[in-house]
Amino acid sequence: MEVIAEKHASITLILLDIDDFKTVNDVYGHLSGDYVIREVSQIIKKQLRSSDIGTRYGGEEFAIVLPGTGQPFGQRIAERICKTVAKYPFEFDHQTMRITLSAGVCHSTVAFNRGEQTMLVDQADEALYCSKRNGKNRVTSAQFK
Repeated sequence: MEVIAEKHASITLILLDIDDFKTVNDVYGHLSGDYVIREVSQIIKKQLRSSDIGTRYGGEEFAIVLPGTGQPFGQRIAERICKTVAKYPFEFDHQTMRITLSAGVCHSTVAFNRGEQTMLVDQADEALYCSKRNGKNRVTSAQFK
């Protein structure tokens, strides 16, 4: 994923992953899984500013680029999205599913080249997996190194 940033601009990257998504597909079926992905996409979209970039980043993972923002703002956005998803009534084919997200947030103010973009993504991804390891349904922040 190529992160968009102006030279020396502040940027925050959020990676989000639907917790236990394989179970959703296995228990409720793949059409239910598709429904969940579409609904989570809409929830994310409603939380973003016009300058933000939100995208699906593989299977059940999403990426959000927040240009011109700091770590606290990214943390708040990620927490708000996770809380909204956890409260949302995912209902498909007369069944209600409880869905949660795990998130990783990383912020940088350095000049960006391809290597630094890769490092930002890697560190946000490591923060995401820290959320997964620590019980899911949470947000973990990483400092850009």
